[in-house]
Amino acid sequence: MPDENGETSKAGITTPLGSLSFSGKRMAEFISVILLCLFGVMTYAFWEHNKDTSVIGKELAGAIKELAASNLLTVKEQRVMNCLLTIDQKDRQNQLSNCERIAK
Repeated sequence: MPDENGETSKAGITTPLGSLSFSGKRMAEFISVILLCLFGVMTYAFWEHNKDTSVIGKELAGAIKELAASNLLTVKEQRVMNCLLTIDQKDRQNQLSNCERIAK
């Protein structure tokens, strides 16, 4: 299709998968519209991904805080367990009350 100057416009796209060449103003406009739509879809996907990531991050932070809080409640039990582990197995039953006293 000749331009105003009488020349035919030609364009091409080269990718690692292959190349595509086309001629004509309408084909160039069509490809531009397709690329604009693709850019819009990709922008929307990125925007949604960003919102989802922030929500998931907040939920994860809340879960970690909850786990940390539950671990703080068991500090005494952890100290008792550590105390018992330092004692021989045959004497552990007798030393349980001493370890509980020390863990306070």
